[in-house]
Amino acid sequence: MAEFGPLGCYIDPEFTAEAEEVIARSTGHSPLFGVDPNTASMVGRWNELKSKGVTGVFLWERYEQCRPLVPHFQRAGTCVSRGHHQALQHAYYNALKTGTSLGRPAEIAYEPIYAGSRVYVGKGRIRGEGSVGAWAAQWLAGVNGVGGFCERGVYGTADLSQDNERWAVANSDAGDRIPPELLKELQQHTCLSHRLRNNGEIADCIASRIGVARCWDTLFGDRDSNGMSRAASRGAHCQAVIGVFLMRDGRTGFVELQSWGPNNPRGPRVLKYAGGEITLPAGCYGVSEDEYLRAQRGHWEAWASQVRRGEELR
Repeated sequence: MAEFGPLGCYIDPEFTAEAEEVIARSTGHSPLFGVDPNTASMVGRWNELKSKGVTGVFLWERYEQCRPLVPHFQRAGTCVSRGHHQALQHAYYNALKTGTSLGRPAEIAYEPIYAGSRVYVGKGRIRGEGSVGAWAAQWLAGVNGVGGFCERGVYGTADLSQDNERWAVANSDAGDRIPPELLKELQQHTCLSHRLRNNGEIADCIASRIGVARCWDTLFGDRDSNGMSRAASRGAHCQAVIGVFLMRDGRTGFVELQSWGPNNPRGPRVLKYAGGEITLPAGCYGVSEDEYLRAQRGHWEAWASQVRRGEELR
């Protein structure tokens, strides 16, 4: 059994509903994946690809054409920001490689997502560590002229040139403020945020080459001989979904990316699926759609973010 690290995810249906309303009011249309005009046409994409013989869509393959995929090593309750970061980074790099984005493959910083979602969106409602998936989605959408994302660098007193979880935690309490130089940069790069309501939409989103950040209260254990993990314990956590594939028995499976370093979970990293075998990146594991359904018995969230056209990192 894997030894799990810190968590840091709050899952509350009121926060989800609030974020949907705010994003809809700001953008003029629903943020729901199957309704949003930016993504409604993607519904059914996974079944369409399977009908053409596609057995897997693995976002890290095109990601690694831009830079090596290095797993996060979370030590504080920053999982929400890390899950959204990895999902957005995968969506962005895949857009670059498919020619649907005109930016450059810069590395996005996760730290402002954590601080901004807690302070500016959450209004300091959470004490201690942790955030809410819906708050992070709202922050990345840049509603009300506040939020967005930035590449790694130095912005005023914020040194985000490399992983700086200490800065993220130190600047995430009620009353804290992000340096104006950083806020200005963030507001130039915002996202379209979409909420996914079921596993079919998650599969369609990944099949459309958009990463997903998902939050629930189930933790998965070590990989088995097929590279698959099963529910192991309880704990509210958020991480990225970066792959969808056809299992050998015909079911759909998903590839998740953990934020607790390269050795969680343990076990064989070769995923065996209908298309053969593929080596999973460090920190990844496969999960069947049945295990997803078990993890979704209570309230859960899944969000996807796309960089807005014209707001790429240039």
